[in-house]
Amino acid sequence: MTSLSAEAPLSKKPRKPKAVPEYLIYEILDGVPLYYAGYEQVVKKQKTLEDIMGYGSLQWVLLDVIANYLRPLVGEKFRVLQGEGGLHLSPRTNLSLDLAIYERSQLAFDKLQNKYFDFPPKIIIEVDTKAHAPEFVIPNYYQVKTQRLLDFGVEQIIWVFTTPRKITVAQNKGPWLTVNWNDDIKVMGHTLNLQSLVDQLK
Repeated sequence: MTSLSAEAPLSKKPRKPKAVPEYLIYEILDGVPLYYAGYEQVVKKQKTLEDIMGYGSLQWVLLDVIANYLRPLVGEKFRVLQGEGGLHLSPRTNLSLDLAIYERSQLAFDKLQNKYFDFPPKIIIEVDTKAHAPEFVIPNYYQVKTQRLLDFGVEQIIWVFTTPRKITVAQNKGPWLTVNWNDDIKVMGHTLNLQSLVDQLK
């Protein structure tokens, strides 16, 4: 007869979750770090940082179309900046911006520095988000980010959502509105119809 050992088998120690490196932080909102969507796969070495940092082709083209449309309309007084720019609101909040419209007088080249802007643009346009922001991390991410930007002094924030095809327009004065891509919206007094711009690409 085979005797059974009275000793209990050694239990395995639970594995500590891998620390998320700082370079995977997309933005910090009210002290909460928000990582790039897909960061878990980078931590697991299933993807590289470059795989998750770039815009998707749809988002990239939409931003390019919107920027090219707005540049001649806003005139020489304003500059339309496109790309993943940073905005420093406070020690607890650094946000990433897709497209921002600043007055050129604020952007004198000899005053620019290798750090985030710390003053608000006039207009911000965002296409979706590259942030991993589930409700349990930060509830109502889109609304919270939008309100922080308005409180900071941005006059208007426009969110373009590719799924579903909706646009939310938020401003300091007046209600926040959500419309379809084929509805007209106003940007600095100019009419923008996203569906019309997209149709011209076909």
